[in-house]
Order: sequence, then C-alpha cells, then structure tokens
Amino acid sequence: MTGIRLVANERQFNHEMLSLARKVQGLTQTDLHQKTGISQAHLSKIEQGIQLPTDEHLEQLSSALGFPVNFFFQNNRCLPPITPFHRKRTALGKKSQEQAEAIANLKRIHLEKLLTEFEAERMIPKLELDEFGTPEKIAQVVRSYFMLPRGPIDNLVALLENYGVFIFLENFSSMQLAGFTLIGDGTTPIMFINKNAPGDMERLTIGHELGHLIMHIIITENVENEAWKFATEFLMPKADIIPDLRKARRIVDYADLKRKWKISMAALIRRAHELKIITDTQYRYLMQGMASYRVKEPVQTSQEIPTLFDELMSKYKNEYTYSPGELTQILNIHKAMFDDLYTKNTNGIKIVK
Repeated sequence: MTGIRLVANERQFNHEMLSLARKVQGLTQTDLHQKTGISQAHLSKIEQGIQLPTDEHLEQLSSALGFPVNFFFQNNRCLPPITPFHRKRTALGKKSQEQAEAIANLKRIHLEKLLTEFEAERMIPKLELDEFGTPEKIAQVVRSYFMLPRGPIDNLVALLENYGVFIFLENFSSMQLAGFTLIGDGTTPIMFINKNAPGDMERLTIGHELGHLIMHIIITENVENEAWKFATEFLMPKADIIPDLRKARRIVDYADLKRKWKISMAALIRRAHELKIITDTQYRYLMQGMASYRVKEPVQTSQEIPTLFDELMSKYKNEYTYSPGELTQILNIHKAMFDDLYTKNTNGIKIVK
C-alpha cells in the first residue's frame, strides 16, 4: 500500500485583484501597458485568468499600481453593488463608475479582514413587499423596529451605524454619482455616499439606499420608485409631516421646514404634491420659484459624519496595539494608500472623470 503524498498548498495568483488594483487607480489596460511595458494582449489575458504573470511582471505591476505583490494573491472577489446602476446617471463615464466601485470593493475587502473578530449585535431587517404590501408600510415598520419617536430623525448616520451599517463618505468628484451599497461577508451593509453632497441630499441618499437594503433582493424595474417611497415615508412620515406641509404656502415656508426635517426644500415640495396637499398648479409654481436654487438651496443642512469605521480602527490601534505597519500588512496595502483611504482629510482616492 502506497502512502499519500502531501503537496504544499502554494498561493494562487488572483486575476480579479489585478483588475481591481488597476481600476482603483483609474487606469485602463492601455494606461497600464504604457506604465509597465507589458503588452496589452498579455495584460488582458492575465486579467482574464488565461495566463499567469511572471515574477518580473508582478514586480512591474506592483510598482505601477502601488500595491504590494502579496495583494495579487489574496483569495477575494469583487462584488457589484446590490442595486447595479442605482442613482448613477448616464452622463457618468464608465471609467469613473468602475473606479468608484473598485475603491468600494477594496474597502469592503479591508473591512471583512478587520471584522473577523467581531459580531454585529443588531442588524438591519429584511422585509418583503409581498408580505407588507407597500414601501410606505415597510418604512413604518422599520421606524418602529428602530424605536424612533415621531417626527424627524435627528442623526440618520448614527442611527444606522448603531445597527452595524458602515458608511463611507467618498470623494466621487462628480455629483452624477450619489451613492451605492455593497454587502460585505454576506451580511455587513457598507454604504458609499458622495461626500460632496449637502447634508439634506446625503440623508435622502442614505434613506434611499436603506430602502434597497431592506426590500430588494431581486432587482426589478420598479426598485427606484419603491426606494424613493420608502425613503420619503421613513424620513418624512405622512402622519407627522402633513400638519407641517399644510401650513406651507411660500418657498420661505419650505425653508423653515427644511431646518426642522433636514430634507431639501425641493423634496419637501415634492412630498407635499405626492400627498395631494398642493395641486399640480401650485407644485409647478413652487418648483419654478426653486429654479434659482437648483445648485444650492438657501438653507444648509449639516453633513452627518460617520464614525463607526474610525472606532473599529481605534480598537485595533489602542486595545489590540497594532502598529500602522501591522495594519497595512493585514490589509495588503502600502502606507501611502492607507493614508489616502483612511487617514487624510480628503477621505479617499479622488475619482477620475
């Protein structure tokens, strides 16, 4: 009887990580060819997993892309947003979209590594429209689940972070991209929101994303409208906001309501119209009056700043005494990229146009 020969388990090159690194830096295959001298045909085959890079190629790719060689040998995958193309206008270029989603995936991979020692105490529920009937009803159930008082939500970001949702404010550069969500390790929701948006738009985008997260497992043509209905009822409950909207007659009245509800004047006017508090004619008149405020409304809502990821990093640094070098080793990135992603005031890599 012959014995069993044990073969050492060698690390495997992961072609998805090469594609991810290239897109994080906002480069095309042509750009990478020019930086490395590796033929574009060979680069394409490496990214497709058809050919393996040589040791020399790995060093060239590592230098050109700013990632350590070990990065390309991680056993990770790139995942699409849970709502593909959600809130991405057609004017947003493919390159910008790919880079935004690549940076989001990089942060998702990092978060999955850092969360291996932790379990979420509270989670966002999953509720089906078939059971509850309407997005508005689901929004009411979720407000009850969160034990929210009547009226405006004081700090939406803090509320969701308390239920294990990680939120990153990203420097998307263009307002063509408001935000999107990835699901890490199968359960952890991670929202990526345009940091250049004013606070009222940030809140509405997060509410919109929350609607997708709770209601949408299967994507249909109605998901955007359903998410809007959820967000408006969640942030501006019909029973609570109707008395306020009935008092609003002029644009200045909606400015006062914005201070209370922390929602844009335009969204408040649309809410009044959808609830049939104002007529079609009144709605058109008010929106015409808002024309000069389309870029910047007269009342500003403070942006809500996420802290959950910073708290996680603080735990690693202070309680577990990880040095910056040890953290970058865990995450398989160089310190310069660590700083760009997590410690600089720019809050991430700028998305190319």
